[in-house]
Amino acid sequence: MQKKELLILILLACVNFTNIVDFMVIMPLAPQFEKAFQINPNQWSWVVSSYALSAFVSGMLCVFIIDKMDRKKFLLYSYLGFIIGTYICSLATSYNLLVSARVLTGFFGGLIGTVVLSIVGDVIPVKRRSLAMGIITTGFSVAASFGVPLGIYLADKYTWDTPFLVIAIFASCVWVLSYFAIPNVREHLKNQSTDKPFKILKEILIDKNRQRAFFFYSILIFGQFLVIPFLSPYLARNLGLDSAGLILMYAAGGICTIATAPVFGKLADKYGRKKVFKILLVISLFPVALITNLNTNITAYILIVTSSFFVFISGRRIPAISLVIATSPPETRGAFMSIRSALQQLAAGLASFVSGVIIIENSNGLYERYNWVGYISIIICFTTLFMLKKIKEVH
Repeated sequence: MQKKELLILILLACVNFTNIVDFMVIMPLAPQFEKAFQINPNQWSWVVSSYALSAFVSGMLCVFIIDKMDRKKFLLYSYLGFIIGTYICSLATSYNLLVSARVLTGFFGGLIGTVVLSIVGDVIPVKRRSLAMGIITTGFSVAASFGVPLGIYLADKYTWDTPFLVIAIFASCVWVLSYFAIPNVREHLKNQSTDKPFKILKEILIDKNRQRAFFFYSILIFGQFLVIPFLSPYLARNLGLDSAGLILMYAAGGICTIATAPVFGKLADKYGRKKVFKILLVISLFPVALITNLNTNITAYILIVTSSFFVFISGRRIPAISLVIATSPPETRGAFMSIRSALQQLAAGLASFVSGVIIIENSNGLYERYNWVGYISIIICFTTLFMLKKIKEVH
């Protein structure tokens, strides 16, 4: 990995970090939000899914412009909107205003996810792309190990809105560094198609190989987000895990993921994306089953299960997203990744909503049917193994 490439990847990982931590920090703060806004499980699912569903809309809209612009400019514009939206989140004073603020933040957050991966696809050669994805994925890992625990701490020490203010300030610093350090990315403009955007969109959507890639990744994300939104609320309510325990859980899981993500990336480059994905997918189903059936408050056991969950859920995404990127040529990669990102957000939003419908609150204030969500997640994710054979890498 060249130094210039590494610098770009680190900055993109920072951008990814702020985007992910903004989305993730909501989840462990569920007890504070439930108390502050007096909301039930179904309303809570909307707090989570509103971000994702808005990101779906923006992802579909940016299909028409992302391949017409310098990717650096597109990143900076989108990131600025995200920063503004995050700051507004910190000012929310009611449930409706909070959901509205999440919609705004999600709109620009969805654009960020698209352009970050498009830049990686354009700047990093295919032979090092899985390793690059491993580095970018550390944004998720650092968000889990540092960002989310810090968010929980700040919310406990001050108020629930403090983490969002801190995210906005940190993201502003990253924006400035990105402005000066990330180069213009215009290579894709040289082979720009003269076709109209709707024609390009049609060509992407009717391509069987890319259809399979879209469906494959969306199913994977849907299965993942059936479980994630209610993990912290379940552990807090049903097992009595306090804020300190949640901080420890995210920190341990994040640190383990930071250590393993680059390794999984290297393995995917060396042995093949499909082979490594299959192995990681099968292994990941075990912690999913365990985590949704937890019935003990022994901290050490909880940490082992949750850390395994974070490691393999994150790990299986590395070869998966690298495989998906390789199904599209550079000249339409931005539009392709916009659709992929939009469908990912739609899958996450729908999964969060479905979880909110399945899970119920009993008379004692405890969550029931979380294990149902786990079983459904396992079945859905397992089906992705049968989709791999027909997906072909073209670039």
